[in-house]
Amino acid sequence: MENLGAWLASKSDEVRKKQEIIGKRRFEESIPLSEVVGALCIIKDNMVDFIEEQGIPKDTLGLYAEEEMEHRIGRFFDDLIVHTVRGYEAVWHKVEHPAIPTI
Repeated sequence: MENLGAWLASKSDEVRKKQEIIGKRRFEESIPLSEVVGALCIIKDNMVDFIEEQGIPKDTLGLYAEEEMEHRIGRFFDDLIVHTVRGYEAVWHKVEHPAIPTI
């Protein structure tokens, strides 16, 4: 959570690479891709719920700030999902379509 603000504000290649590694691990652990993506969606929903519970003032500025935070969290998690799936698929393609050794 301590790095969330920086992650939401940037398009960090480090975060993307880590998420692709996580996707690869989940494939190797035989976790269905739908469960991996579903878990990320649950985490996102819990974060949005947490923000809503923080008692942000319901004035114009507070509502705007809450909406902007939810928007950034949504984009962040969309990016996480894409890179998780990329990592997952990278290993899946190697298993399903291994390179034919050349002689």
